[in-house]
Amino acid sequence: MKTLAAFADDLLFDMMAESPDLAASMGVREFGGRTLPGDRLTDFSDAGAARRRRVIADAARGLSAFDRNLLSPDDVLTFDLLRYFLDDGLFWLFRGTSGHRFAEFEYPASPYEGEHATLLAYLTQEFVFSQPGDVERYLGSAA
Repeated sequence: MKTLAAFADDLLFDMMAESPDLAASMGVREFGGRTLPGDRLTDFSDAGAARRRRVIADAARGLSAFDRNLLSPDDVLTFDLLRYFLDDGLFWLFRGTSGHRFAEFEYPASPYEGEHATLLAYLTQEFVFSQPGDVERYLGSAA
């Protein structure tokens, strides 16, 4: 049986694989020695939503294999956080099993979320243009 840490790593990998924008926003291209798919966008179709629900449902069932009473104090905290997230939590397009009775978030972009907000954050926080040559260097690195 895998450790709780390995279980949590597998869940995070599966979530980032189903939501490449999540991985990109964190600057992650590989996780736990496994390469994330970098050639696609998040699937907002009904099939994509079904795959995300399946990731959460499968993980919720998998977490039940761990006996909370046999875990270390650190693992108990991890277990409790995972249990909350998998049952009642919400993170981007992933919602706990009880949250699936609500409508799927239908808009991949809003005034607050989407590629435009990610680009703005990137250009104002990660790659700040402070010198005249910065724009040319940025455009050269993007080519």
